[in-house]
Amino acid sequence: MRIKHRHFLRAREARQIIEMIKEKYPKLFSKIRNQLKKNNIEIIVTDLNHKIYLINNKAIIIEVNGKITMPSINSLQACNEDLPRIVVDMGAIPYIVNGADVMAPGIVKVDGEFNVNDVVSIVDEKHNKAFAIGLALVTSEELKNMKKGKAIRNIHYVGDKIWKFLQKHSLL
Repeated sequence: MRIKHRHFLRAREARQIIEMIKEKYPKLFSKIRNQLKKNNIEIIVTDLNHKIYLINNKAIIIEVNGKITMPSINSLQACNEDLPRIVVDMGAIPYIVNGADVMAPGIVKVDGEFNVNDVVSIVDEKHNKAFAIGLALVTSEELKNMKKGKAIRNIHYVGDKIWKFLQKHSLL
């Protein structure tokens, strides 16, 4: 993954991003509100057409292929309460951080309500720390009754291309 271009957003574009964060991730917004200024939101567009929004040179929001907008893993801790959480057992973690989807048997607990294609945070049961972000393949109600099968599509995790890109460019 490489940088196609990088620039600061114009005031109008920045306001749109700020409004989106405020609406979708209110806890994240309250944490970064003091850092927001008129011209300090930067965008990186990668050769894979991912858009990474930065505030003070730290990745806050990632847009994947113009479809999915999600917090970056480092900003996920700040908005943990904004997203439904899927708690997985420790045995599932090595598979998930290698790109595997989250299977129903590995899920210990579901916190919050969600629908199909909603963004969810994936946390470990021991430290309660987010290490991946996924898209729900089923609703929270359906998931509670599932015994087998894929429940969450893994879209961003510690160690993936986006994570390595952010780490390489000191944007975490």
